Amino acid sequence: MAPFVKLGQEQEFELTYYSRQNERWNYWAHIEKERQSYPSFTDSVKSMSLGGNYYPSDDLKLSMRIYKRTSSSWINWLGDNKIGVYPLDRSSIRVNATWFPKENTNCVLNFKPLSWKPRQG
Repeated sequence: MAPFVKLGQEQEFELTYYSRQNERWNYWAHIEKERQSYPSFTDSVKSMSLGGNYYPSDDLKLSMRIYKRTSSSWINWLGDNKIGVYPLDRSSIRVNATWFPKENTNCVLNFKPLSWKPRQG
Protein backbone atom coordinates (compact mmCIF):
# COMPACT_ATOMS: atom_id res chain seq x y z
CA MET A 1 0.00 0.00 0.00
CA ALA A 2 1.31 3.46 -0.86
CA PRO A 3 2.39 5.46 2.22
CA PHE A 4 -0.02 8.37 1.51
CA VAL A 5 -3.23 6.42 0.95
CA LYS A 6 -5.80 7.29 3.61
CA LEU A 7 -6.94 4.40 5.77
CA GLY A 8 -10.24 5.93 6.80
CA GLN A 9 -9.10 6.47 10.37
CA GLU A 10 -10.03 10.09 10.87
CA GLN A 11 -11.25 11.95 13.93
CA GLU A 12 -12.68 15.44 13.79
CA PHE A 13 -14.14 17.91 16.28
CA GLU A 14 -15.76 21.22 15.33
CA LEU A 15 -17.40 23.89 17.46
CA THR A 16 -18.97 27.06 16.06
CA TYR A 17 -20.69 29.90 17.90
CA TYR A 18 -22.87 32.44 16.08
CA SER A 19 -24.03 35.58 17.84
CA ARG A 20 -27.58 36.68 17.38
CA GLN A 21 -28.21 39.03 14.48
CA ASN A 22 -28.23 42.58 15.79
CA GLU A 23 -29.63 45.46 13.79
CA ARG A 24 -26.33 46.24 12.04
CA TRP A 25 -23.84 43.50 12.96
CA ASN A 26 -23.15 39.93 14.06
CA TYR A 27 -20.06 37.84 14.82
CA TRP A 28 -18.96 34.21 15.06
CA ALA A 29 -16.11 32.01 16.33
CA HIS A 30 -15.01 28.58 15.12
CA ILE A 31 -12.51 25.99 16.41
CA GLU A 32 -11.62 22.67 14.81
CA LYS A 33 -9.31 19.74 15.51
CA GLU A 34 -8.60 16.87 13.10
CA ARG A 35 -6.46 13.77 13.31
CA GLN A 36 -5.81 11.57 10.25
CA SER A 37 -3.82 8.34 10.27
CA TYR A 38 -1.68 7.23 7.34
CA PRO A 39 0.56 4.13 7.19
CA SER A 40 3.77 6.17 7.60
CA PHE A 41 2.64 9.14 9.77
CA THR A 42 -0.26 10.81 11.57
CA ASP A 43 -1.42 14.34 10.75
CA SER A 44 -2.86 16.54 13.50
CA VAL A 45 -4.54 19.81 12.46
CA LYS A 46 -5.81 22.61 14.71
CA SER A 47 -7.60 25.67 13.39
CA MET A 48 -9.54 28.60 14.76
CA SER A 49 -11.19 31.63 13.24
CA LEU A 50 -13.06 34.72 14.33
CA GLY A 51 -15.24 36.80 12.08
CA GLY A 52 -17.99 39.32 11.88
CA ASN A 53 -20.34 41.17 9.56
CA TYR A 54 -21.37 44.81 9.58
CA TYR A 55 -24.38 46.10 7.62
CA PRO A 56 -24.13 49.90 7.16
CA SER A 57 -27.19 49.83 4.85
CA ASP A 58 -29.71 47.34 3.45
CA ASP A 59 -27.70 46.82 0.26
CA LEU A 60 -24.13 46.66 1.67
CA LYS A 61 -22.40 44.06 3.87
CA LEU A 62 -18.81 44.38 5.18
CA SER A 63 -17.17 41.22 6.55
CA MET A 64 -13.88 40.36 8.22
CA ARG A 65 -12.38 36.99 9.17
CA ILE A 66 -9.12 36.11 10.98
CA TYR A 67 -7.97 32.51 10.52
CA LYS A 68 -5.10 30.43 11.99
CA ARG A 69 -4.29 26.79 11.12
CA THR A 70 -1.47 24.55 12.37
CA SER A 71 -0.69 21.17 10.81
CA SER A 72 1.84 18.66 12.12
CA SER A 73 2.25 16.91 8.74
CA TRP A 74 1.46 19.04 5.68
CA ILE A 75 1.70 16.88 2.54
CA ASN A 76 3.46 18.71 -0.31
CA TRP A 77 4.27 17.47 -3.80
CA LEU A 78 7.98 18.10 -4.47
CA GLY A 79 8.07 17.09 -8.13
CA ASP A 80 8.55 13.92 -10.18
CA ASN A 81 7.25 11.19 -7.90
CA LYS A 82 8.36 12.73 -4.59
CA ILE A 83 6.16 13.88 -1.75
CA GLY A 84 7.34 15.65 1.40
CA VAL A 85 5.70 16.02 4.79
CA TYR A 86 6.34 19.21 6.79
CA PRO A 87 4.87 20.96 9.84
CA LEU A 88 2.98 24.07 8.70
CA ASP A 89 1.50 27.27 10.19
CA ARG A 90 -1.04 29.12 8.04
CA SER A 91 -2.67 32.47 8.82
CA SER A 92 -5.02 34.68 6.86
CA ILE A 93 -7.09 37.81 7.22
CA ARG A 94 -10.02 38.15 4.85
CA VAL A 95 -11.96 41.36 4.26
CA ASN A 96 -15.05 41.35 2.04
CA ALA A 97 -17.46 43.96 0.81
CA THR A 98 -20.70 42.71 -0.75
CA TRP A 99 -23.05 45.09 -2.53
CA PHE A 100 -26.62 44.10 -3.45
CA PRO A 101 -27.71 46.70 -6.06
CA LYS A 102 -30.87 44.80 -7.12
CA GLU A 103 -32.76 41.72 -6.06
CA ASN A 104 -30.90 38.50 -7.08
CA THR A 105 -27.76 40.52 -7.96
CA ASN A 106 -24.60 41.09 -5.95
CA CYS A 107 -21.05 42.31 -6.40
CA VAL A 108 -18.27 41.02 -4.11
CA LEU A 109 -14.85 42.58 -3.46
CA ASN A 110 -12.55 40.17 -1.62
CA PHE A 111 -9.10 40.91 -0.11
CA LYS A 112 -7.31 37.87 1.34
CA PRO A 113 -3.57 37.94 2.14
CA LEU A 114 -2.18 34.55 3.21
CA SER A 115 0.86 33.62 5.22
CA TRP A 116 2.34 30.12 4.85
CA LYS A 117 5.18 29.29 7.16
CA PRO A 118 6.61 25.75 6.95
CA ARG A 119 8.43 24.92 10.16
CA GLN A 120 11.63 22.95 10.50
CA GLY A 121 10.64 19.38 11.27
